[in-house]
Amino acid sequence: MAAVLILAGAGPVLIGRAPVPGYHDLIWSTSGGLVLLGNAAIAWTIIFVHEMAHLAAARAAGVPGRMSLSTRLQFLAAQTDVSGIWAAPRRVRLTVYLAGMTVNLLIFALCVPTAAIAVPAGLAHRLLVATGLISVLFVPPQFLVFMRSDIYFVLQDITGCANLYADGSAYFRYLAGRLWSAVSRRGRPSADPSRNLPARQRRAVRAYTVILAGGTAACLAVAATTTLPTAITLLARAVAAITGGSSVAGRFDALAVITVIGGFQLLWSRAWWRRHGHRVRRLRGHLYPNRRKEVR
Repeated sequence: MAAVLILAGAGPVLIGRAPVPGYHDLIWSTSGGLVLLGNAAIAWTIIFVHEMAHLAAARAAGVPGRMSLSTRLQFLAAQTDVSGIWAAPRRVRLTVYLAGMTVNLLIFALCVPTAAIAVPAGLAHRLLVATGLISVLFVPPQFLVFMRSDIYFVLQDITGCANLYADGSAYFRYLAGRLWSAVSRRGRPSADPSRNLPARQRRAVRAYTVILAGGTAACLAVAATTTLPTAITLLARAVAAITGGSSVAGRFDALAVITVIGGFQLLWSRAWWRRHGHRVRRLRGHLYPNRRKEVR
């Protein structure tokens, strides 16, 4: 891991550019549609390699794993289920948790110096720098521990909590219930779900609840005020470009926008329903208890 960090830091120096490649390096073509499709393909390839690193590290320790798509708030996330790793020593567990980020840094460390060998204005140079930058941009989100990110699992392991997210969510619901009971003066608050935990874990759960609530609220606020309006605007413009008789290049760019953003939303919706659909059906059953399907 230390060697990978050294390589990642030395990469931009070797290429003779700014300390860190900038956003302009992601725009490697004058065609916006081609850039969008290409970057999406690069990103999903890196995500696959990231998850394969988790899977390979787990299987090397004799622990089975399974990759799937899921959701983290407004994000579509690939995940690798290696829950059996809890039986392994801590050194092995941390290796599995950090394997994906290590691969991201390794891709950056290899792509950026390799780009120095290519022709500076060539397509290979631009694609290598873009690939390295996309790979390293996947690292910071792993520190969003209010979701089940890689660093979340490291934090869960350090605190010794078997399911920090579930315990934190339960404690937040308990606090919300107490607040509602105090405001409405109806009902009695439920018992503190953290009371039976060991003192160290109880402190960790209560501290994590603050991070969980604050991070989730901030993330949903960004989605409501920025991410969703941006996606709707881009899709509306793309539809207008296709139906408004724009040029061939304009229609290609618009089609690329619809393919990438629309495809992402479809995948997110499918993954979200697979994860939360049973709760929606149960809630609908509570709201309409007398509704019965007629069988003929």
